Amino acid sequence: PRNSGSGARRASCRRSARSSRFPALSTPGLGDYSDPARFEITEADRELFAQKLGGFIPPNAFDAHAHWYDLRHIDVESIVPEVGYDAMLESMRQWMGDAVLTEGLFFGFPVSQLDCAAANRFVADEIKAHPNCRGLMLIRPDDDPAEVEAVLCENNFSGFKVYHVFAEREDSFHAEQGEFLPEWAWELAHRHGLWITMHMVLPKALSDPRNLAYIQTQCRRFPNARLVLAHAARGFNAAHTTDAIDGLRGIDNVFFDTSA
Repeated sequence: PRNSGSGARRASCRRSARSSRFPALSTPGLGDYSDPARFEITEADRELFAQKLGGFIPPNAFDAHAHWYDLRHIDVESIVPEVGYDAMLESMRQWMGDAVLTEGLFFGFPVSQLDCAAANRFVADEIKAHPNCRGLMLIRPDDDPAEVEAVLCENNFSGFKVYHVFAEREDSFHAEQGEFLPEWAWELAHRHGLWITMHMVLPKALSDPRNLAYIQTQCRRFPNARLVLAHAARGFNAAHTTDAIDGLRGIDNVFFDTSA
């Protein structure tokens, strides 16, 4: 028993020593990702941009996937809650300098409890003040199609942003695309020639046969709609995209954005 207790104390000391050298990391919250006032830009960030990306970004590039939002709509407290055009430029100039992008396609920050109407009004107001930018509407499957079409036309939105957290299920990372991209949205996109930004889920993304079959079917049914697969078809595991991309050959209205 004496030896056992001694060993336990030694193990405890080793754990304490490790803890002092490697303090536990706190899990970042939504505000850490969404509030520019919390971002810490260092000289190393600026050096990394200059070395790896500064010469890669062409002048007058158009950002095809970015978010504008009011932090109060996503329950984040901030001294500067409105993250629109001005806040974006101020934050990005800290590490991009004169290479900062000034034009793009913007939409709200999708979280499950979001008031999409309020988020869309914020984006619409920003777009009106910056006519070289474009906006997408956040939509939910249970939205009224006629009301969506009226807001779409009134605010000159370029299309829709859909997201899995709006699916009617708790495990939304296993939602199929049709669960959060309703048929009526395809019909409106086809009628008006609109863009749909799709952040697909399911574990294998484009390599999941359900995702690939859905894209093939819907894009052929609605050829005047333009489906944009966000994050290189959610290719965070690159093989999930590259192994399946041949399945989209010959479909002219499907595209990819390369937002990280």
